[in-house]
Amino acid sequence: MPTTAKLLFRPEVLHLHLASFHLSERVNPVGPKLAQSGEMIASGRIDSFKEREPLPRFLSDFFYDILGYGGPDQGADRYTISLEKPSK
Repeated sequence: MPTTAKLLFRPEVLHLHLASFHLSERVNPVGPKLAQSGEMIASGRIDSFKEREPLPRFLSDFFYDILGYGGPDQGADRYTISLEKPSK
């Protein structure tokens, strides 16, 4: 018997919080990249690519530039993201 899907958050509660939400300043320069990615997804163009084609750019744009994750190439003792290592 199928169950009824329930929302995780009530929309009226989310709208209250989102109305006063402000993006970090480091996100401003990435706005055009976000718009381009959104257009690719909305138009369905993203479906014509294999997963590995947009993946490196997605990781760079979103995880490094927007979310501020750091990789091993940034010289820190610890890093917060690492690419998948190919098996031998």
